[in-house]
Order: sequence, then structure tokens, then C-alpha cells
Amino acid sequence: MRILAVSDIHSDEDFAFDPEQMGIDLVVTLGDVPVGMIEVILLKKRSVPYLGINGNHDNHFVPKYANVHRKVSEVSGLKVGGFEGAPWVPGEPKSHAYSERQVSWRMLFMPRVDIFLAHNPPRGIHDRKDPLHLGFSAFRHYIEKRQPLLFLHGHVERNEETCVGQTRVISVFGKRIIDVEKPPEG
Repeated sequence: MRILAVSDIHSDEDFAFDPEQMGIDLVVTLGDVPVGMIEVILLKKRSVPYLGINGNHDNHFVPKYANVHRKVSEVSGLKVGGFEGAPWVPGEPKSHAYSERQVSWRMLFMPRVDIFLAHNPPRGIHDRKDPLHLGFSAFRHYIEKRQPLLFLHGHVERNEETCVGQTRVISVFGKRIIDVEKPPEG
């Protein structure tokens, strides 16, 4: 499966693409993508499935039918779920902002998925030490316990990949194409 992931878009200069011509099987947004860019993606994707979550600077930009915050959808036999937002810190917008305790409680009920979409990184993986970009421990625990194939996140504005057990944790800044092999049945 070939995934086009987008996150933390600050201009539309880099989006002359056609998902179908690129062989994309799934388009995902990981938050802080302007509504105008979401509309461009939705117009261009045509028959390619689209899923996403909102970032801490979004105002419900991901359409309800595509939003996988605390939900699970299936695409080509792979389960996709996610969690929106980032840590709440004083002075920052409160939309899509959570305390570590809130995330921990809500993640208790998140089933295993093959592809997990998040805006914020897991604690200790790609995060930064400032309060707004500190990863959620609940995400790290989820990865260690549930071992999704992919854990995709944005927010820290860099492209990086780290493996934790069987999970590829991938940070997306701008756009990134990610290839994933579906695990054998059984």
C-alpha cells in the first residue's frame, strides 16, 4: 500500500500532485493542514480513500466522514485509527488540546489498528522538550502494547523515522510518501 501523508502545511507551493497518477492507495492528513489544502486534496484524490485527524491549530478541518479521531476505519484490509491534537499549554488554542491524563484515559479504549494517525508524537520518539511539542506517554504505551505497523504523526515539523519493535514511527512535515506491506493473513 502506498500512502500520501501530509501535515503542518504552511504554503500550497508543494502540492502539484495527482494521487492516482502517483499510485497512491490512501491519502492521510495528520493535522495543521489549512482547510483550503484539504479541499485541494479532496478534489484531487478522486477514487483514492482519504482519512485524517485534526491538529492543535485546526478548527474541525477534517470532514466528519474521514475523521478517525478515536475511531477505526478499514482501507484495503488495513485498520486505520487515530487521535487528534497536541498537549494543552497556557496561551495556546484549546481546540484539539489535551492533558496527558485525558489522552491516557481515552487511549485505554483504542483497539489495535494497523495504521495509527496522530498529530502529536509519542513520548521520547521525535518529540521536543518544550511543553507544546512533548510527546504523549499514552501513545508510546500504545505502540509498545499494540504494535501497529505504522504510527504516523506531524506537529514537530521534521521528517524522521524510528522503529519501535515492529512499529515504524514516522514523523511527517509537508508531504511524504510511505510504502507499507500488508501483513500476511493469519
